Amino acid sequence: MSPAAPTAARLLAEVDRLDPDERTHQVVALARSLDPADRARLLADLGVGDAHAAGLAVTMAVAAGDAAHLAAATGSVHPGVRARALGAAALPADALAVVAEHGSLADRTRVAARLRRGGHEPLADALLPTVRRRYGDAAAAALLPGCSPPVVADGLPELAHAVRRWGALVARHPQAVTAHAVAELEGRGTERRAVWWAGAGPLLGALVRRRPDAVLDLAERLLTGPLPPALLAALHRLLAVDGSRVVALLLADPDRVAQLGRSPLGRSARTRLAALPDADLGALLRASGPSHRLLLDVLRGLAPHRRAAVHDLAHAGRDRGLDLLGDDELALLPHARRHTEARRMLALVRDDPATTLRVSAWLPFPEARPVLEAATRGADASLRATGYELLVRAAAATGDPATVTAVLTGLRRIPNEQDPVRARVLGALARVRPELVEPAALPALDALVTAAVDARDTSGATRSALHHVVFGLLGHPWPDGSAVAAWALDAADRLGAWRHDALLGPALLALPRGRERAVVARVLPRLRSALRRGEPTAVLGLVAGLGRRARDLPELQALVAEATTVRDDHVQRRAVAARLDAPGTRLARAEELVARDRSLITLPPVLAVLARHRPARVLESAGRRLRGRFGTGAAWWLPDLTARDLRRWSPRQVEAHRGLLRRALADPGTVRHRRAAVAGLLAELAPTAVDDLLADPDVLVAEAALTGLGRAADPEAGIGRLLGGIATDRARVALPAAARCARDLPPARLAVLLPGPASAATVTARKELVRWQQAFRPEGALDTLLAAWPGGHRDVRIAVLTALRPWFGDDRVAALYAQAGEGERDLALAVLAAVPGRTAPALRPRYAALVRRITAHPEPDVARAALHALGRWVPWDPGARDALHDAVTDLRTTAVWSAAAGTALRPGVWTELPALLPAIVSTLLAATGTGPAQPGSGQPTSGQPAAAEPAADAATTDPATDPPGSGGARRRDRPAGQRLDRIVAGLAARGAVARRHPGPVREVAALLAADPATLPAAARLLAVLAAPGPGLADDLTALAALVADRPVVAAAVGPALETAAWPAADALVGVDVLVAVDGPAAGLLAVAVVARVGPRTGWTGDWLQRVDALRAHPDPDVRAAADGIVTAPE
Repeated sequence: MSPAAPTAARLLAEVDRLDPDERTHQVVALARSLDPADRARLLADLGVGDAHAAGLAVTMAVAAGDAAHLAAATGSVHPGVRARALGAAALPADALAVVAEHGSLADRTRVAARLRRGGHEPLADALLPTVRRRYGDAAAAALLPGCSPPVVADGLPELAHAVRRWGALVARHPQAVTAHAVAELEGRGTERRAVWWAGAGPLLGALVRRRPDAVLDLAERLLTGPLPPALLAALHRLLAVDGSRVVALLLADPDRVAQLGRSPLGRSARTRLAALPDADLGALLRASGPSHRLLLDVLRGLAPHRRAAVHDLAHAGRDRGLDLLGDDELALLPHARRHTEARRMLALVRDDPATTLRVSAWLPFPEARPVLEAATRGADASLRATGYELLVRAAAATGDPATVTAVLTGLRRIPNEQDPVRARVLGALARVRPELVEPAALPALDALVTAAVDARDTSGATRSALHHVVFGLLGHPWPDGSAVAAWALDAADRLGAWRHDALLGPALLALPRGRERAVVARVLPRLRSALRRGEPTAVLGLVAGLGRRARDLPELQALVAEATTVRDDHVQRRAVAARLDAPGTRLARAEELVARDRSLITLPPVLAVLARHRPARVLESAGRRLRGRFGTGAAWWLPDLTARDLRRWSPRQVEAHRGLLRRALADPGTVRHRRAAVAGLLAELAPTAVDDLLADPDVLVAEAALTGLGRAADPEAGIGRLLGGIATDRARVALPAAARCARDLPPARLAVLLPGPASAATVTARKELVRWQQAFRPEGALDTLLAAWPGGHRDVRIAVLTALRPWFGDDRVAALYAQAGEGERDLALAVLAAVPGRTAPALRPRYAALVRRITAHPEPDVARAALHALGRWVPWDPGARDALHDAVTDLRTTAVWSAAAGTALRPGVWTELPALLPAIVSTLLAATGTGPAQPGSGQPTSGQPAAAEPAADAATTDPATDPPGSGGARRRDRPAGQRLDRIVAGLAARGAVARRHPGPVREVAALLAADPATLPAAARLLAVLAAPGPGLADDLTALAALVADRPVVAAAVGPALETAAWPAADALVGVDVLVAVDGPAAGLLAVAVVARVGPRTGWTGDWLQRVDALRAHPDPDVRAAADGIVTAPE
């Protein structure tokens, strides 16, 4: 070894007394100066030492790019050393591969994170099958972002169910994710696509950020139903691709427009909507109702000269003669249109003084001013306050500073007003745009401020309004030398507003960059004067308000330094934190503070800086009595540090701190919670030296030590002691702590260290040990879990089932699941907890068959849960149709039919199985005795009769299903009829789905229409199917014909017509078709349409004519119904 190369012991001795930064600089320089052979020998010697020595070796290897030592360091016994080595850029791929196959869970997670960042595609490709086979689909999916595009394209269909980080995968492989989404959607029916969109939020959120064009294309072709939340939140990104296409996408489904009307639009979305043609915006707004919220959002984003035209387009086809516009809507309209609307509305509200006053405020200011000023002279204080508010708002709405000045100058009576009136006036002033305040208005403003400050009854609301006025002016980018800015600064000082950080911060941060210097220069004399009086809160408030800008203002920093000497503990703490805010000067200022007053080292900001950069300075003060502002009195000082704070300390310094910790434990003056914290830190630093603490009679101390072992630098030593505690009443603390240790231990060691679940004394411990087998995957985990099943406690077996789910492809596991599905209630329910979206595609058919078999479970709760779950698995199980059919139509039992009906009525089920509902209805109709089941219509497949009651389906008793002791008297009323009612109600409740898939619904309606008793149900379904378009006239004609001789049914069915999305023109055609049909039934249907669509149009002339025609109908019932429509409320 050359003379220039020190031994490991000598190097450690040389750097022992250096501060951490100096130590790092020295070893880095040494590593770069040594020849490779000497460096390798030195690093090898350091690497076998303690965590400190091994950490220095890694630092030197990183600096010198020593790949061999970094590879060796990934096998270190110290988790922190391994973590640093795994983050080194020079680490060779072979070392990453070894860790990915054999490393601890924490290290495998670090490798996956590194591979996800890219640059190691061949390694990730090679590791993918190995990791999947050894650690499961979730671990393999974590590697996908780092793989090559072909491997991702091939692997994603099999691993998508296990992907948890779609953002990383989309960032690296957007094309593959897009192709996967297309394949998933194209392979599904319409309603199952809706399920996919609803459950793919993380994927969509990630994809729309990277490929909004692909998401828009996907939605245009394959979206069913409303917009998923992820797309609604990213609407601005879709609009950036093509706004017109987005509008067409929204208009394609009424639910989407309704969503948009309920959701506030962000600024980006408003800006991009404003780029659309007026016609597109008008169509979108009309389709929404128009939604008041959406209308306001759109108008805000438009230039003023476009707003009137878009407003008219939004209400095209409506008579707005009776509409009253809100203030928020009027405020967005151009002046001329605003004045016109105000004059129109005044004729409507002349009998309501309060509304008349509100509307008058929107007239041209010369017309509005006399009315509003008259209100300010009224006897009612509330009316006066309203008049003042509206007067100020009307002046501001003109956009003329001279008008605003004239109004402010005229507020001479405000000083004599009651405080509630002043508060509302000042609130109105706070909403005036700052640029409308000219210097001529300042005397009037000053008088208002003076009056509010001097008044004895000034409330918090008034002061808050004053602050908003002042800060609003202060935050405006005034030109240099502005009199308004100078007045705002003076007013803020008079109000003591610098203390109000919450208001001051936004105002100051709104200033143009550099303007803060002028603000500080302006108030500096006042701040100095306040400090001399011992009032530093203004200085600290200004610093807090300026945020990072305060760091570059030397004059202000000097005042902060002076504030650190104020004799007020709370203020001094704030001042010290502000003094140490700038990172570049933090260390020097901390040393300066401690040099002035050693007790300041006890303050957390100071201690944090010195513990990181000057640990020797901390140890100089530790263990002593400290004098000063924050002195310890008669006690000695123990620094409040964590193990993380000690990571850069030398072993000698850590040992010194450990001595202080032991001293604190032995000190009878140490309070209990402090002893517990000390015990936890000691366990973390030296897990082999805390056996006495683990046996401490104080439970708080013993459990703190157990918790500390979970974070021990030596996890193997920690877990060894923790596993001994899982058989005691401290298992609730020992188990989670041991799990943290297990994360840092490789699977081979865990296989030796972890006991079998059966060996644990408590059920809780056995369950946790079962979960660890699945989470950490020690060698032989599958066999261990299978061995824990026989004879186990119920809760343990449930945990086993959950842990074994990733191995469901193994025949032994599948057999165990089948056994559990046929077993006791809780085990069967645990089997049903799986969902297709988290199950590998290849295993879904097998699992679906298992779920179907559980539907025959003897316990009703389990059978119902299985029927609910079966709906998710229908696409993978051909037998699901028969199982659902039999469960609904088996009239011998009442236990499960409702659950089965609910599942059958899910859109993703009956649209996937279009023959299911007609078959159920046919069988139930046969059971009512109203007609035989049609051939092939779905007779029971179990070989059992469909019904177990009289053919008339009347009220009867059923001894077979009566509870014991009831005497066979439990009555059943129309069992089959009630089930039919449930089917009809379920279909009618999802009208949009029924209209997308009318075939099965029409078939059901045809079956029901064959009997007078079920004809009303058939009419209800036909009413739901009526939709705007070319077929509307035929649909309404067929409905009218069905109920031609049943006017009561017609009156009941009319409200079932879903007219909300009918364009007025289509609805008008429908009314004419119905009016042309003779008889009261068609007339009553026409009344229902007119009553629901007419108000949307504002009762235009065409609709008033239809009302008049129906009021002249030959049938008196139709005339009476039409008379009930009110077109103009009194």
